[in-house]
Amino acid sequence: MKLLKIVLKLIGNVIIGGIALHLINLIGSYFTFHVNINIISSFITGLLGIPGVMLLVALRYLFRI
Repeated sequence: MKLLKIVLKLIGNVIIGGIALHLINLIGSYFTFHVNINIISSFITGLLGIPGVMLLVALRYLFRI
């Protein structure tokens, strides 16, 4: 039961993080700013949720990677 709860939370974080990254890319297209959505960014948003999305945006902005 506990494992199922963790898995469902992880899936929820990935979905919310993916939506947030998509919105950031949509808004950022007006400013030539985007964050790649790949397996690593999905993993980070899955583990951290919205703070993970903010981390990806900060890293992208600071290092232009």
